[in-house]
Amino acid sequence: MRITEAEHQAIRQAITEADPEANIYLFGSRANDDARGGDIDLLIISSAKVAGCGPQGSGIWSAA
Repeated sequence: MRITEAEHQAIRQAITEADPEANIYLFGSRANDDARGGDIDLLIISSAKVAGCGPQGSGIWSAA
């Protein structure tokens, strides 16, 4: 896994604040120790309703 401990903790904290029961999966090049570069691809499975997500929202969550 090619993310720093600080990135791991920031991701986990942001997601668990919205849903403590959410399942978070890292995939793509960052999940492969032999790959280079790449963004952080996450699959988040949650039953929580989060503003701005879902059929009525953009479906994109931004940490900014």
